[in-house]
Amino acid sequence: MNFVWENIVISIIIIAIIVVAVWGIIRSIVKSLRK
Repeated sequence: MNFVWENIVISIIIIAIIVVAVWGIIRSIVKSLRK
């Protein structure tokens, strides 16, 4: 169980980092389009 939980936590962290990165890219694109 412990190993499975560690994998789940690592997956959540990786997904969170990807979401933040994509959100930042989308925001920068929107800012450049609004100029």
